[in-house]
Amino acid sequence: STLKNVAQIELIKDLNGNGLVEPNEVLFSTTGNTGDSPSIHTVLQAGTYFIHIDNYYNTSKNYNTTYSLSLSTTFTPATTPSDPGQDLGTALDIGNLTGTRTYSNFVGYTDTDDYYKVNLANNGTFDAVLTNLKNAAQIELIKDLNGNGLVEPNEVLFSTTGNAGDSPSIHTVLQAGTYFIHIDNYSKTSKNYNTTYSLSLSTTPTPATTTSDPGQDLSTALDIGNLSGTHTYTNFVGYTAPDDYYRFNLVNNGTLNLNLGNLNNGGSMELIQDKNGNGLVEPNEVLFLRSGYAGNPASINTTLQAGTYYIHIYNNHNNNDNTTYTLSTSIT
Repeated sequence: STLKNVAQIELIKDLNGNGLVEPNEVLFSTTGNTGDSPSIHTVLQAGTYFIHIDNYYNTSKNYNTTYSLSLSTTFTPATTPSDPGQDLGTALDIGNLTGTRTYSNFVGYTDTDDYYKVNLANNGTFDAVLTNLKNAAQIELIKDLNGNGLVEPNEVLFSTTGNAGDSPSIHTVLQAGTYFIHIDNYSKTSKNYNTTYSLSLSTTPTPATTTSDPGQDLSTALDIGNLSGTHTYTNFVGYTAPDDYYRFNLVNNGTLNLNLGNLNNGGSMELIQDKNGNGLVEPNEVLFLRSGYAGNPASINTTLQAGTYYIHIYNNHNNNDNTTYTLSTSIT
C-alpha cells in the first residue's frame, strides 16, 4: 500500500534449499516511490515462497518507510494423482485412455515441463485440448519411435501453442500404442510465463479387425488365403505405420471388387501382381492405383486370372493424413 519513501518487494523461491538467495531465485522484483503501491501478480506452483521487503537504499538513513503488505491467492488445485514428470522416463502414466479424462496442473519457471503417458488400446481418433491458460503454453504429442526414452525431432507428431484465453488443441487419428503428451510454458527461461492449465484427453476407437497387423511389404503381407465371397478388414495407415499389405489367392479366373472406405483422411490402394517373383514391387507390377479421401471411397473393379495378388494400402506418409480404413474384397 501507500509508501512514505522508496521500497522494494521481491518474491523468492529457495530452489536449491540452501537458505541463501541466489540471483535466479528472485522470481519477481518491483520498486515503488512515495505514494506508490508496487505489486506482484503471477501464477505460482504449490510450495514455499518468501516475500522480501527492503528500503531499496539499504545504506541510506533517508529512506525509512512504513508499509502495509497485502497477500492473497486464488487457488487452481492440481487434479493429477501426482506431479507429472519432467521427461519421458518420469511421465505420469494414465494408463489406457477411454472416454474423456481431464487433468489440471501448472507449468512455469519452477516446473517447466509436464509429461503424460497414455496408451491407446485401439486405433482411432484422438483429441487433446489445453484450456484455462493464464499465459502462453505449448502442447506436443510424442511417439517414442525408437524406444530410447529421448524425444527426437521426428518423434514430435504434433505441436501447437496458445496464449492466455486460448484453447490450443490436437485432433488426429492414431494407431494403437503408447504416446506422450508434453505441456511446457513455451519460454522456459522466463519467469513471466507461469500458467495453470486444464488438459482434456479423449479417444474414439476404431478397432482393427485383421487377425494381425498387415505387413509393410510383399514378404510380410497379411495372407488372407483363397479369396471367396465378401470380406472386410479394418485397420490404420499413417505416420507410424505408412503401409499395409494383404496377400490373396484366386483359385479361378473371376471379377474382383475392392473398396477402400471409412477414411478419415487421404488414402490410396494398389492392386499388385509380383510377376517376376522377386518380392519387390516393380512399376509394371502395379495393375491398378486408386485414391480416396474422407467421404469419398476408392474402388477397383477388374477381371483377373487365377493366381496370387497383393493389395497395398497407404497414406501420404505424413502426420496429417493418418487414417483408419475399411477394406472390402469380393470375387465373382
